[in-house]
Amino acid sequence: NLLSDCASSPNLSEIRTLYSKEQQGLLKQKAASADFNRIIRRHCAVSDRNQKVMIVAVTMSMQPGSVDYRETPVDELQVPKYQHEISRITKVQTDLTAIRRRIAQLTADEKSRYEPLLDQHPKTRKRSLSVSSLPGPG
Repeated sequence: NLLSDCASSPNLSEIRTLYSKEQQGLLKQKAASADFNRIIRRHCAVSDRNQKVMIVAVTMSMQPGSVDYRETPVDELQVPKYQHEISRITKVQTDLTAIRRRIAQLTADEKSRYEPLLDQHPKTRKRSLSVSSLPGPG
């Protein structure tokens, strides 16, 4: 029976597990990206403020005394923190890529496994749904 063969496939269980891991990985990636965004926003607030004041000063032809030129836009001590956050995001992305590659491989294996069965049972092959195949008033 075609359906009993489908239910007993060992790949289906692994595919479900991999999809679950992918969802968890996406949540980790979202959290890591949000953390990095908070860090960048906090560190770049000085630069943004100075840039806005400079634009206003140039646009309004004001005297450039309102910009604090002593503030540095990026502290060199922040770079390792940035690198850590970027490596964290990159690791999650690498894990997700591996999971997606494995899902694609297992899906292709399943498809090739059941393709001959579907050819033997043409009634089980899904028909494409079109407007002409829907019951209607006409």
